[in-house]
Amino acid sequence: MEAGASFVLRTKANVNPQVVNAYVGEEVKPLRGVRGKPLPEVVKRLPKKAEVDLDVLWQMREGPLRCRLVVSYSPKTRKFRYLLTNLPRRAYSSEKVGLAYRLRWQIELLFKEWKSYANLHVFATGKSEIAEGLIWAAIAAATVKRYLAHAAQHLAEIEISTRKVAMCARRVIGAIVDAIIDGHLAPLCKAIDRP
Repeated sequence: MEAGASFVLRTKANVNPQVVNAYVGEEVKPLRGVRGKPLPEVVKRLPKKAEVDLDVLWQMREGPLRCRLVVSYSPKTRKFRYLLTNLPRRAYSSEKVGLAYRLRWQIELLFKEWKSYANLHVFATGKSEIAEGLIWAAIAAATVKRYLAHAAQHLAEIEISTRKVAMCARRVIGAIVDAIIDGHLAPLCKAIDRP
């Protein structure tokens, strides 16, 4: 934070800062009676139908650490979700903080997909030019797989996991590429129609 970095991260319910201020909903209405209280005491009073945006404080040896804690309730899990950030409230509403976290998670999943299913983690070369070419080829292959997953999802009108497509596409895409290289139509149709 001292270097000017911003963050949004998920934290657990056992964090125990002191609550400085609390704001409820999109109108950012103050929640009364919470100033100076520990978070576990405040959580008991939080509404479950609206996000709550808290200013929180930890007393550290180096001095006070001030952050925002965006708290929202999930009826599905029956638990609160806690997102800690230092982004300013004026520019980043609690809704935008939640969106930033979800988008960050999608980026994490994309990197995991590249590493696990696009062979982006191991290259048998010491030449940087070859490694760079292999990286771009792996990213291009992953992009094609995602495109195929989304196109199939659109055509079939069902949800399709891009991760599952990435996992199994190696067998199908290899057969398609081999058929295209050989220039034979029958193996191409077989590869496309294969269950």
